[in-house]
Amino acid sequence: MSARMLVLGLEPGGFHLSGNDFRRRVRERWPDADVQHQPQHDTADLTAHLAPPGGRSWSIDHARDGELLSTDGDRRQVDEFVAWVCSWLTPDQAAFLMDDGAHAVVRLRPGMTATEARAEMGPPPWA
Repeated sequence: MSARMLVLGLEPGGFHLSGNDFRRRVRERWPDADVQHQPQHDTADLTAHLAPPGGRSWSIDHARDGELLSTDGDRRQVDEFVAWVCSWLTPDQAAFLMDDGAHAVVRLRPGMTATEARAEMGPPPWA
C-alpha cells in the first residue's frame, strides 16, 4: 500500500465521520497535527498535516460529506492511517480501504491491523 489511499463507504449508510469527530480523533492520535479548514477545496473540508520529527510530512483529508478520508502517506504512514481508522471504527460502519485507482479494496474491521488489511486487499467486486 502506498500513494493515495481512501477510506469510504461502498454501501448505503456505510461510513461517516463528522468534521468535529475527525478533528478530535486526529488530535487524540497526533497531538501536534495541524488541522486546517479547506474552504476552497473541491471535496475536502479539513486537512490534517502531519510532520513527524525527521520524517516525511503527510496529510489526511476529510471530505465535506464525512463519507471519505484519504491520505498521501508512504507505506509506513498508510499503515499508521489504517491502524488509526480501525482503532475507532465500529462494527456497524461499512468502511472500505481502497487505492485511488480502484484496483484493490478491503473491508475494514474494528481492531484490524494494517498487515491484515494489506493481506486481504484484492480486486474490487465490480472489476
